[in-house]
Amino acid sequence: MADHAIDLMPTLPQEPEPFPVLGLWFEDVPQPANDDHRYLPERLVPDLPPAVGFMLVGAFAWIIGAYLITFWSDLQALEMVVVDAVYASVYLGVPWLILKLEPRTGQNPTLAVFLDRGLQTFTGHLTGMQALVQILTIPVALASATTAMCLVARLA
Repeated sequence: MADHAIDLMPTLPQEPEPFPVLGLWFEDVPQPANDDHRYLPERLVPDLPPAVGFMLVGAFAWIIGAYLITFWSDLQALEMVVVDAVYASVYLGVPWLILKLEPRTGQNPTLAVFLDRGLQTFTGHLTGMQALVQILTIPVALASATTAMCLVARLA
């Protein structure tokens, strides 16, 4: 009987071969222009100024402030306000931490440059004011509604 050995472990190539990504070969996939290393991701918010983040923090501070003023005299309600403040700090702190951990490859625009230049989205270009309104509508509406409810609760 002949000894037929079967090699079950194929040899791996030394150089990995390119693989298709969305119909393109990996070497042909365009890389972000703001990135020196070809395997690092794009920056998360390269075209938003830090002032927009501070406006969001201000809206949440407005909500917590309205609760503090309304429930200052009730210890049990004040305890819930502290819990809300902790939730808000986590809600805002996690994105802040993620942004601080990403590699810095450039400066974000100032608020004046952002308002002048605008923002490119999937559906087209927005002026800076249109983008700012879209970003701040929900937080400011929540803060306004919270203030109205707190006024009703305080005056009742």
